[in-house]
Amino acid sequence: MTPLLRMRGVRVVFRAPATPTGWLRGRFFGPPRVVLDGVDLEVRPGEVVAVLGANGAGKSTLLRVAAGLVTPRAGTVERAARPGLGLAEERSFYWRLSLRENLRFFAALEGAPAARADRLLEEVGLGADPDLPVRACSTGMRTRLALARALLGDPPLLVLDEVERGLDAAGRADLRARLAAWGAAGRAALVATHELGADPFTRAIRLDAGRLVDAGPFAEVTRRA
Repeated sequence: MTPLLRMRGVRVVFRAPATPTGWLRGRFFGPPRVVLDGVDLEVRPGEVVAVLGANGAGKSTLLRVAAGLVTPRAGTVERAARPGLGLAEERSFYWRLSLRENLRFFAALEGAPAARADRLLEEVGLGADPDLPVRACSTGMRTRLALARALLGDPPLLVLDEVERGLDAAGRADLRARLAAWGAAGRAALVATHELGADPFTRAIRLDAGRLVDAGPFAEVTRRA
């Protein structure tokens, strides 16, 4: 079965801003920092893959490479289709716009009808107050909005970065069920997570200091960690 995502030898290097002293000496960037180092990964239809690791291990960068937001310094990335990306961070949305306005805007970019945006708001539990500005939303509400945004284009591959963050127990249960159904339907998901249990995942990988150090069933990878 053809992978929806294939990475080979992916290496990402960032250069941090220099200290003020360095800037005054004409150095605009500090020393390079390797964020991902030689990562190989395949995600096939039907797989729901957890990306595990401590803060700073490279999980978010890996997902951004998968989504095409970061270009690796070395290695190759092949995608069978454009993935749906779910990011719940503050800069993901326009804070002065409402939930509905945000999602309709991104629906227009995806070529999806406004009616789909409204329907997804209902599905993720945001239909009760769609005109609430994003700046007034809780972390959990922004997380739900990020999931709705990722689903807009009905993509074969979801790339989700800690979209369980801020969700209550019912929200986490709904997300687990949605991911399990997504994989059962022959689609795939790559999910960076700290909190979700093993239920929706077909397997897991673990990053440490930018390297892929373990892969296998979720329970075994977490036990070895």
